[in-house]
Amino acid sequence: MLFRSNISAAHAAATDAVAEASASEFVIITLSRLSPEKGIERLLRALPLVRGNYRVLICGAAAYMSGRRYERMLRRLTNDRVEFLGHVTGERKAAILQRADLFVSASRHESYGLTIAEAEAAGCRVISHSHYGARGRVVNCDEPAELAAALNKEIARGRSAKQPVVVKSDAAARLAAVIEQVAAEA
Repeated sequence: MLFRSNISAAHAAATDAVAEASASEFVIITLSRLSPEKGIERLLRALPLVRGNYRVLICGAAAYMSGRRYERMLRRLTNDRVEFLGHVTGERKAAILQRADLFVSASRHESYGLTIAEAEAAGCRVISHSHYGARGRVVNCDEPAELAAALNKEIARGRSAKQPVVVKSDAAARLAAVIEQVAAEA
C-alpha cells in the first residue's frame, strides 16, 4: 500500500497523479513545505505563459506558521494542470522524482538546496532562483515571464530517459551508526 490509512481520500486521489500522468506529459515538480519563503506562487504565476502538454505536481505539506493560509492562496492561483500531493517520502517520493522531467526551486533562499540535489540525483533537470544553493538553469523567479521562458525551453526539449531510482530504507540505521562512531571518538 502506498498510502498511510490516515490520509484523506482527497489526498490519496491526488497522489494518483504520478500514475495518471500520460507518457507524453512533461511533469514539473516542486518539493518543499508550503511556506512563503519557498516561492511556490512564483511558479504558479508563470504558468499562464507556459505552452505545451505539461502537469505540475506540488509536493509538500503546509508549514506550521502561516502554511494553511499560504496553501489557500496557492490553490487560488492554480489551473487544471496543477495538483497538490501533500508531504511525500520514501518510495512515493522516489516514484515522483523518477516520473518528473523538471524540478523547480523558486525558493527565495536556500542554504544548501537538498531537494535540488535529490532531484538531480534522480535525473531531473532543474530550474532554480538565484540563491546560495541554486543549481541547474538559474533564473529570476520574481519575473513570471523569465521563469515561463525557461519552463517553455525545458518543455520544448522534451522528456528524457532516466534510470530507475533505488530507495534505501536504512538511512536511520546509518545515521545512528555515524552518531555512535562520533560519540565513541569524543
